[in-house]
Amino acid sequence: MTPCLARQDITDRTEAADSNEATERKDPTANTEPNEPIDPTDNADPTEPIESTEPLHAMQRTESSEASDHLDPRPAAAAIYPSWPARRAVARRRSSSILAPIGLRFVRFVVSAAASYPDVGYQPEGAHMRGIRRRRLEVTLTACAGLLMAIVPASTTAGGSTGVARSSPGEAHVLSTVVGGPSATPKGFAPATIRNEYGFNGMGSDANGNPIDGRGQIIGIVLWDYDPYLQSDMSKFLKTYSYLTPMAGLTATSKCTISRTIHTTPCFEVAYATGVKPPPMPASDRVEASLDVEWAHVTAEGADIVFVEAAGSTGPQLLVAVDEAVTLGATVVSMSWDQTGITAADNSHFDAPTAGFVSGSGDFGCPDNSGQPYPSESSYVLSVGGTQLFTDGAQTAWNKSGGAINNTESRPSYQLNWSVGPYRVDNDVSYNAVDYPITVKGKWLEAFGVSAGIPQWAGLIADADQDRVSRGNSVLAAQGLLDGIYLAAASHGAIPPDPSPAMFDDITTGSAGSKGVCHGSTGWDWPTGLGTPHADALVNELADL
Repeated sequence: MTPCLARQDITDRTEAADSNEATERKDPTANTEPNEPIDPTDNADPTEPIESTEPLHAMQRTESSEASDHLDPRPAAAAIYPSWPARRAVARRRSSSILAPIGLRFVRFVVSAAASYPDVGYQPEGAHMRGIRRRRLEVTLTACAGLLMAIVPASTTAGGSTGVARSSPGEAHVLSTVVGGPSATPKGFAPATIRNEYGFNGMGSDANGNPIDGRGQIIGIVLWDYDPYLQSDMSKFLKTYSYLTPMAGLTATSKCTISRTIHTTPCFEVAYATGVKPPPMPASDRVEASLDVEWAHVTAEGADIVFVEAAGSTGPQLLVAVDEAVTLGATVVSMSWDQTGITAADNSHFDAPTAGFVSGSGDFGCPDNSGQPYPSESSYVLSVGGTQLFTDGAQTAWNKSGGAINNTESRPSYQLNWSVGPYRVDNDVSYNAVDYPITVKGKWLEAFGVSAGIPQWAGLIADADQDRVSRGNSVLAAQGLLDGIYLAAASHGAIPPDPSPAMFDDITTGSAGSKGVCHGSTGWDWPTGLGTPHADALVNELADL
């Protein structure tokens, strides 16, 4: 009998949530009482009962009460691996070869000009490489042709391009939706289940002997406005899933300061991007805040988190917050939103030498017709698409995942051999987008969206950065992050556009739209990119680059 990935229906045994007061930068006099008045126009409180008018997804929505808020189910859950689909078993066996010291350091790949994707042979090189050692470049004649196409000026848009339509600058919107709740107990995939599915429990130790969990790194999460319930909601989440590492900074008595030093208890801080407390956050956006903070911690339990609150949701306001996250020491920045007012002209904000950046394309289907392609379509930002995870461990392309051509940016060098055409195309990678329990205003909700994968990929990068730093390497930053991701996908004999099964689970089924490019298919594709990660192997490979 095939074992199932555990869903849950955990009785919340906690009493009242801790006080929401916590350390907040640059406004020591700010009132942090959870009873602070909320915007009177906020009439869409997600904690009120909702009734969905569309099917959530095809998964059988059975709940399990096997998980406990007192016991760590992760070791037992690992026993489900042998019964997963054959491709996972093969990937697990192959991933062990990653520990060989030769790694990717001497890898080079050259494919015949007669291949289906002729512009191959590229290895990243150039001044934009942040934290990635240069690789040898060997280019065939057809690869040269591909390179020439890649530098076609963006203004010479080819006729019939399927690039995303641009709209006038406006407010950003989040990439998540509530699909269930409120409820007295959490429903959806437990953190232990997700960690087991993607291999986070098998990452081992860094070069200094410390468990790889993101310690010594800072995850920056950028959103707009002020959430007075964020700390108490995070506290309740961690009390329910007590096997997760606790965090300081969630109560008035556990204040802390984020830092790049390794410390016993990771720190959570809130920062105001301009130094002034922003207006109250709309109720619908509090869903995003909780999803980002709670699930970033799931995949990088040892990392500090700084939640940077922008003064508003316009492009310039959000870019100020992105810059502030980097200034405060974030080594990876999670951005679970899109914004019309951000364009290729703003890429300098994502070209920081000390941080990587993660966003995503999804929730609107494929091709992404949101009209707000950035920041995910920036060639300096890792773009995350969505998959749908089933209880038997299988995954398909999520029917609301995105993906599109950005005809304002030439195809970046790391996408040669993978995508077709002269422009930047997203997504780069993917992650499960359905069935996430979160706490909002003290109540349990169930959410979906590519927003769930964005902070969890940021956690994976923090894990890799920890391992890299322990080996004397710099963090994965700017385009160096994407260079590393695509190099890892081409490791262990993989030939683009097919990613290494040791590094990624290639999503070959499902559809996010009617166009052929919007279907899950063998190799890199628009809605799921390279696929979902095998974190144990991928983190080790990224650390060795």
